Order: sequence, then structure tokens, then C-alpha cells
Amino acid sequence: MAAIDRQVQSTQQRAELLTVTLLLASIRVHRDVLRAFVESRAMFDLLQDTPLGQQLLQEAERRGEQQGQAEGLRRALVRALTHRFGNLSTDLQATLNGIDDSGQLEQLLDLVLDAPDLDAFRSGAQL
Repeated sequence: MAAIDRQVQSTQQRAELLTVTLLLASIRVHRDVLRAFVESRAMFDLLQDTPLGQQLLQEAERRGEQQGQAEGLRRALVRALTHRFGNLSTDLQATLNGIDDSGQLEQLLDLVLDAPDLDAFRSGAQL
């Protein structure tokens, strides 16, 4: 890194060089080693100035938002089921924890409002 800093003065050129280096490294280097390299603060600062880095950050933010939304819906679903029907079986909890699709979780939340009992919920949800 220090050699690149001495020989390449432009921040943009260093960022472009880093992008190419990371792409080539991803072909030959184990993912964990590459991740540790990128996660070092200096590399992160350089990477976020590149188009590739910005794209990766946007994708990570989008995934984080989707995961957060699904987790919130899943918690609301479990809470509603528990409130209406009592404690849930371990297998039902595991099944619900395996659902990551927000649309499906929203449908299940609607279903819990209409189901007269837990068996009807499971039947309607096809769980």
C-alpha cells in the first residue's frame, strides 16, 4: 500500500488501481483473506471513492434494509401468533425463522388476524 501511495499521486488513480486489484484478487485469493484486506480502514476509505465501492456499499445497505424489514415482520408475526394462540411449537418457530421474504411475512400477518385457531393458520399458510 505504501508503495502505491508513493508512486501514484492521484486519489482517483489509486482508487481505480485498488478496484482492479480487488477484482483480480477475488479470482485467486480466499474470500476471508480478501474481506480482511478490504475491511482495513485505509482500504475501506479508498474503496468507497470508487464506482465499484459505491455500488458495493449501496448493495450492502439495500440488503441490510431488506433483512431488517423481514426481521421486524417476523417478530411481529411471532408476537401476534403467541398473543392469539399461546406458545408456539419449536418447529413452527423454526419454520417462521426460515422465512426471509417480506411479502410472505406480510401475508402471514394478515392470515393470523383472520385465522380462528392455530391449526387454521397453519393450514392457510401451508406450514
